[in-house]
Amino acid sequence: MLNLFADISLWWTFFVAAVAIPPFLFYARGVISDVVEVEGTIRKRLSTAADIVGTKRVVMGHTHRALHGFVDDVEYLNTGTWSAAYTDLECTIPSGSKCFARIQPTQDGPRESVLLEWLDPDVSVLPRLAPGEAFPQRNARSPGRKAGKPAA
Repeated sequence: MLNLFADISLWWTFFVAAVAIPPFLFYARGVISDVVEVEGTIRKRLSTAADIVGTKRVVMGHTHRALHGFVDDVEYLNTGTWSAAYTDLECTIPSGSKCFARIQPTQDGPRESVLLEWLDPDVSVLPRLAPGEAFPQRNARSPGRKAGKPAA
């Protein structure tokens, strides 16, 4: 069958594959998602940044994962992302959720924050991690991303 295109033995095909595949697999094992690295950096620097600014609450996004929890004594709300993401090549099956943070005053005076998921036309409250509760771990290996240092 291979001889239709070139006059070579099928064994040469296996030889080329055996030589080319191991370096690719070695490279692929070292690929680390940028999102995991960014989240690790956020956890390390969030308290210091909040102290510098003088706040106890930080709202941000862009890490592609919605989270509501605490880093030390700083409340952390991450809306994830609102950019278009799909699970299929035809871009017909949306991936991820569209989240937003709502901060509003309470009757007692301090403001209350909540992370909500947009479910057009409704919204759903996302759970908040308790102070001291660890953030859920994420798979650090993600094909198609550039290599980086593992998150601490």
